[in-house]
Amino acid sequence: MKELGAGKGDGEILGWVQSHSKTSRAPWEIEAWSAYMEKRGPDSDAESLTGFAEYVGKFSKTREDIKTWFEAIELDDYASFGGKA
Repeated sequence: MKELGAGKGDGEILGWVQSHSKTSRAPWEIEAWSAYMEKRGPDSDAESLTGFAEYVGKFSKTREDIKTWFEAIELDDYASFGGKA
């Protein structure tokens, strides 16, 4: 998406998505989806758990508090921009 490459901020990207979306979502739908995604962890099958552990392991071998994909992505962002995981 060229908007991301142009360095636009979150609010500008949200505006673009909303103006180009074919399906308008009510605030309660957005809130429910966001709450679910914040708590979503890896599936319980061995392949998913291994993949999640490998992903987190790229940034830290000691962080046992990372349980959700949201937390893993935050760790990725933190480490990618110079933070010590």
